[in-house]
Amino acid sequence: MVDVEKQPFLSIIVPVYNAQEYLKKCVNSIQIQSWNDLEILLIDDGSTDQSPTICDRLALEDERIRVFHTPNAGCVHARKVGVRNSWGKYIGFVDSDDWLNPEMYNKLCSKIIETNADLAICDIIRYENDSNICEWTQFFKSGVYDKEKLKKIVYPQMLYTGNYYEFGFLPCVWNKVVRKEIVEQCLYKIDDNITMGEDLCWTLFALWNANKIVYLKNEYLYYYRDTSGSMVKQGYINQLERIIALITFLDKEIKANDIDNILTTQFYYYTIAMVSNTIIELYSKYCIKFQLQKTVIRKIRQMQNISDIINKKNELILPELEKCSLELVANPTIISKVIFIVKIIKNKLRKCS
Repeated sequence: MVDVEKQPFLSIIVPVYNAQEYLKKCVNSIQIQSWNDLEILLIDDGSTDQSPTICDRLALEDERIRVFHTPNAGCVHARKVGVRNSWGKYIGFVDSDDWLNPEMYNKLCSKIIETNADLAICDIIRYENDSNICEWTQFFKSGVYDKEKLKKIVYPQMLYTGNYYEFGFLPCVWNKVVRKEIVEQCLYKIDDNITMGEDLCWTLFALWNANKIVYLKNEYLYYYRDTSGSMVKQGYINQLERIIALITFLDKEIKANDIDNILTTQFYYYTIAMVSNTIIELYSKYCIKFQLQKTVIRKIRQMQNISDIINKKNELILPELEKCSLELVANPTIISKVIFIVKIIKNKLRKCS
């Protein structure tokens, strides 16, 4: 049992996997937070570089840091290990290659105390490289949202705002502080094997289960290092299997939480975005690999909710390429393939002109 008098307000959980290049900067940005009522849990997910040694050294230097070494089981499992061993009333997550503004947790936690919110959100600065830096703000207005406002304003636009592939709130976990009970309620349900969209798998339901949230718009307090690459690195079939696992889980949980009446159309748009990105990149890079194309399209046609989406495709407002990719899934004929490839070429030429 945790001594209530010594219980930290906030537990920061950092899953670590082969992050030796960035780990010290990440942890140091947590250590120097002006909000010091916190603990730091470093979850070494079976790293094969110097990350485990760095974690242990950091723990020796700061009594607020605890380290857990586990066999490699993925980010979802590492987060679960962190939450189970955490002592805080609220939880924050940080990716080990990112870093924080020194005032991030002071601003978020102070707002939580002031408003008695279950969840606090800030904005993000995204670093793709030194020459590509941008501010990520979110769709909703700054302020406090109680349950009535959540139902009226937030839930109808959580996954889709009316602009294609724009979330109401970004689904990432790391720009948020959340009451521990809500994290436990949502995180433990996620299959450890989900390795794509795992953030959305619990932030969506954390928002749903919260009674009050507070959003600090234009407070760019989390610094996100975008190291994501092309699907080619993963392989298209592997990528698609990850998408299918994600969509299957979300479909099941949306129905289990009895929110499909609110999220069905939003979920259609999210599914289309995930599927279309795969198809567009596949046909852009491998126009002549017909067997690979055939396998990908066949797997997409077998997805959980794809037949419902195809039946509704004429009612959905989609960009031209995404509309063509959905038509290709609905009717995978040679003619539709040719039309789709021509659309891709025209789109590339338009971007170059």
